[in-house]
Amino acid sequence: MIYLNHAATSWPKAPRVTEAMARSMEAPPVEAYRGSGDGVDAFASCRKRLARMTGASDPARVIFTSGATESLNLAIGGLELAGKRVIVTMAEHNSLLRPLWRLADRHRTRVTVLPVDEKGCLDPEDLRTALEDDAALVCLTHAGNVTGAVQPVEECYALCEKHGAPLLIDAAQSAGHIDLDLSGMPNSLWIFTGHKGLSGPPGTGGMVLGEAVEPVAVKVGGSGIRSLSREMPDFLPLRLEAGTPNAPGIAGLDAALAEFEDRSVTERADHGRKLVAILEDRLDGLEGCRIVSAPATENPCGIFGFVLSGWSPRDIGFILAESRGIQARHGLHCAPLIHEALKTSPEGTVRFSVGPLTTEKDVRLAANAVLEIARSGRGS
Repeated sequence: MIYLNHAATSWPKAPRVTEAMARSMEAPPVEAYRGSGDGVDAFASCRKRLARMTGASDPARVIFTSGATESLNLAIGGLELAGKRVIVTMAEHNSLLRPLWRLADRHRTRVTVLPVDEKGCLDPEDLRTALEDDAALVCLTHAGNVTGAVQPVEECYALCEKHGAPLLIDAAQSAGHIDLDLSGMPNSLWIFTGHKGLSGPPGTGGMVLGEAVEPVAVKVGGSGIRSLSREMPDFLPLRLEAGTPNAPGIAGLDAALAEFEDRSVTERADHGRKLVAILEDRLDGLEGCRIVSAPATENPCGIFGFVLSGWSPRDIGFILAESRGIQARHGLHCAPLIHEALKTSPEGTVRFSVGPLTTEKDVRLAANAVLEIARSGRGS
């Protein structure tokens, strides 16, 4: 099988990831703050790695959750946006949009949606104009999961800072592919998931809080300490981490992050660009094929999307999987607004997305398969 669906979830995981998870399950539990266990504290180790990776001022500002979806819900709920205005772009994922639509329907939150260009990029001038009216939050996907386009985060943050609006950076797709130093962005939140570019296990992720951002606790419950209090502990990370933590998952994520000590983020990004360039070279100019992803030089996450005239993305995905053993992704990719901008709604696109172990041979075979489908002329 040729696996080209890393933008959905990375596979295979490094052996050290599954080994770390197994050790965590077999060893006596280590519960930080709760006075039990004497083994390795994977939570502390993983927080430190993520703080170094992002330039966070304090590892305690790394909050663990089950993934980007929970993180986005907790961030949006914790910033108390009822009746206020939020700015987003058409490139956002439903993990962000649906919590905001719910706030709009139930609590009169006003959502301003900014356009993107044909590759999914925001024009900062549109954000500048939108910020002339008060905004309680700006949300920006760092790299699009449909086109791979990278947004101008630093420029957008400067605009937000000028107007006093926090910037929520959805790095679900970019974490592990793009370096981002948050040390100069105190009024920002960095949302991440563990199972994509970071190559960790599913059910892991979180958010990194800038020094000026203090969401209130939305999820409350057990904390292991101060049990007589009716409120969650008032310090991070416990204030935002109610319940039993996912110790095996975090152990696996910590092991995955250790891989970055052997292979840099820059090296991974260069690998992604190189493989997208091969796909571009093979399929650009193919009659009826329209490439809808960012150019290889601007595509560090290794995402290549296309549509083929006369063929539904679903049928292409089926043929690739059943006849060629190529696992790709087809459809709207949980990001409906970007497909309106790209004029690929309602069927969406076919998406190839590469990982660190994807080879040049893999993508050449995938391109050849698309060429064969196009030349067969049996689309409907």
